[in-house]
Amino acid sequence: GPASETQESNRMASSSPASGATVAEFGKLPSGELVHKIHLDNGAMTADVLTYGANLVSVKVPSSASPEPREVTLNGTDLASVLELGSSTYMGAVAGRFANRIAGGTFSLDGETHVLARNNGTNHLHGGKVGFDKRVWDIVGEPTSGSVSLRLVSADGDEGYPGELTAVVTYSLSRTNELGIAFQASVAGRPTVLNLCNHAYWNLSGADDGGDGVADHTLWLGCRHFVETDEDLVPTGRVVPAEGAMDFSAAGGVALGPRLDEVSGGSEPGYDHCFCRGGVPDEESAAATGATMGVGQEATVAILAHPGTGRTMTVRTTQPGVQLYTANFLPKERGVRVRQHGALCLETQHLPDSPNHPGFPPVVLRPGERFSHETTHTFAW
Repeated sequence: GPASETQESNRMASSSPASGATVAEFGKLPSGELVHKIHLDNGAMTADVLTYGANLVSVKVPSSASPEPREVTLNGTDLASVLELGSSTYMGAVAGRFANRIAGGTFSLDGETHVLARNNGTNHLHGGKVGFDKRVWDIVGEPTSGSVSLRLVSADGDEGYPGELTAVVTYSLSRTNELGIAFQASVAGRPTVLNLCNHAYWNLSGADDGGDGVADHTLWLGCRHFVETDEDLVPTGRVVPAEGAMDFSAAGGVALGPRLDEVSGGSEPGYDHCFCRGGVPDEESAAATGATMGVGQEATVAILAHPGTGRTMTVRTTQPGVQLYTANFLPKERGVRVRQHGALCLETQHLPDSPNHPGFPPVVLRPGERFSHETTHTFAW
């Protein structure tokens, strides 16, 4: 039966030097739908991905002091806790069809107005009430040495979005400790807008109790501008210089602890800001930013480090923006991993509310076109 086949494939995987991907059942959704977990292992570090939400549910990395891999993301340990934690935090999941906010839950495309769910105050967030983070994705083919591809078909009209979208995300773990997240998508019938990102929460301390959260991390960003937002975190349309508490360009990075109380992401202290790659020729307008943000060209956008353990994570991406979110809305508890400022997200993506800002890099996908973006997290210790 399936169990013995799984054991057989596990045995083969462990004895085959080229492999490093195993699939196992993870649990059943309330609907009865099965969720599987794909385990990637390169011999030094591991990554686990669920078919539910294409969720990066675990990443374990050694430290400078110990070869024993420790958990560096926040997430649940079983399906029930993944569902509970993820319902509003999007922990580890792929956000879509459009990640981040769309103002007023509405946008216009080719003269037609589309109305989406207002699931974040008066705005639309991360694809709606049942976004890509809450769907079961299909495994494409057989997971091979250190990589797995997952596919989701989103119907025309799904959550109010036009066009039938087919999205594929490929997670890969290389022998050189590069965790890759590659997106490809195409649309049929009608054009759509698209913004896909992974919403993992990182804490490189590896501590069971979360240690000092992100306060004892350092962060470098290769971004000299950020998207200005109003009090509801909706873009004003301006892209402004990253100065003062928004400047992470210092060589060697910036200590996050002292910064967390200097800024607010909405009503809570901390960051919830989209930083942009490249130069912006006219500070007052984002009208010429598409070409200058190097969309499609891979560049290093972030280096997160935890000096206490020697762990670092270098993020390269083809995307134009990276949303820095310091988990401002997690519970204000102490001594637990899941807490305010207990982790941070570096969500590589297109700029928020892009469908309503013609000057932002374009997010329209038309039939016959291919959407393709890749983000690589390189770990060292």
